[in-house]
Amino acid sequence: MSALDFIARGGIARERRENRRLGALDLLAKSIAQNLPRGLPGLINVPIAENRATSTQIASGVTYGFSNSSAASDFPHHYSFCGGNWEWYNATKRQPVSFHFGNGSDPSASGASTAGGIVRFATWANKFEVLVQNYLGFRIKVNGKYLQDGMYGVAALNGDASGFDRWFLFDFTGTEFAGTGLKQIELSSTITRFGGVRVPAGYTVEPWPQAVPIRAALCGDSMPSTFSDSADSRTARHGNMGEILKTLTGIPDLWITSLGGCGFISDSSGTRSTFLEQATYDLSEKNYDVVWEIGGRNDAPYYGSEASYRALVEQWIEIYLADNPDTLIFMTGPLSVTSTEAAGTAMQTMQRAKKAAAAKYPQNCAFIETCGNSVTADPWIFGSGRVGATAGDGNADLVRGTDGVHPSVFGHQYLAHRIATETARVIPLLASRIRNGVIPMVNDDDLT
Repeated sequence: MSALDFIARGGIARERRENRRLGALDLLAKSIAQNLPRGLPGLINVPIAENRATSTQIASGVTYGFSNSSAASDFPHHYSFCGGNWEWYNATKRQPVSFHFGNGSDPSASGASTAGGIVRFATWANKFEVLVQNYLGFRIKVNGKYLQDGMYGVAALNGDASGFDRWFLFDFTGTEFAGTGLKQIELSSTITRFGGVRVPAGYTVEPWPQAVPIRAALCGDSMPSTFSDSADSRTARHGNMGEILKTLTGIPDLWITSLGGCGFISDSSGTRSTFLEQATYDLSEKNYDVVWEIGGRNDAPYYGSEASYRALVEQWIEIYLADNPDTLIFMTGPLSVTSTEAAGTAMQTMQRAKKAAAAKYPQNCAFIETCGNSVTADPWIFGSGRVGATAGDGNADLVRGTDGVHPSVFGHQYLAHRIATETARVIPLLASRIRNGVIPMVNDDDLT
């Protein structure tokens, strides 16, 4: 083969990679443009109260459940599973795992899905039952509307035995979805130990796949999944940051990595994995098309120098690109929670380091500031107050929860929306860099 042949083949390979990245960016941009204006889901006209029982309430019906020993009783093909690996919990139930906390020495320990996976299915039946263990609860939407404010199946709220199987009946008589019209259902949040769906005889359960063939990840510390509010987040209509981001971007196959107390350096005092350790273990064969990264706040006491922190972030990026060299990464600054913290040395240094790391991979990465900078004091969360102790000097009164760190119910909505809108803003810059390379002061505004 001649040198010209090698050059030609290399050019074709580069073109294919560029086209793959541009194709994913185009899908992402279109999906955000379609879903963001719709806002957050509303409530059905007549909310359906929790109705659970120890045995089925549909006497003459068909159950589409699971079995790891009998193919005749195993119906996973009737569902669309998103947001994690839906692994066996026991012989008849599945649960989502999207990452592992680790235990300080073994990053494969403690599989989790703190922001939850998603089960999607459709049916024409006038009612159906969901078999779920009564434990941490789940939210459910039908045709884009929640069936009640808050979660079903929260043992700590309903007073029923925790960890025991319950049949949750959803009967649409008297609601806007009464009768046998099409119902497209999405179960979300902390769905663990899902055992299937039962419908009246004559009906079936169909899979409902996502329209946008993108697999994405939201990577961070405890901020994407932890609520802190004077109100009970379990009775709120909308879920956490990750769940809301799925809605606003139209990507249900969004895997959430929420390593509480961790960062690129921090490992929660030696009890969990760092971001790098977790990524090294959990990324194998995931092939994410899009990754959002919003962590770093826990590294404030440990970041060292700007250069050393940048090197760690670059290492993390390279772990993702090794799994899929065409992954698109939207990296943010750390989520500071007051104006003072945002302007402080630690947050500003870490944000600069993360931005510089992203700039090393300009055809894969875009950067989104969260802390403002030395020229423009414009952090996402500003002021000094919090829920329960308002100061009247910024949105921290609403966004920062009662513990002074984690987002309130509203905070999760606000932050998810900021991620979606800022992503839409930087997509054209990243697309231009993929097509044309870096053109200073033209398509590198997010990286400089």
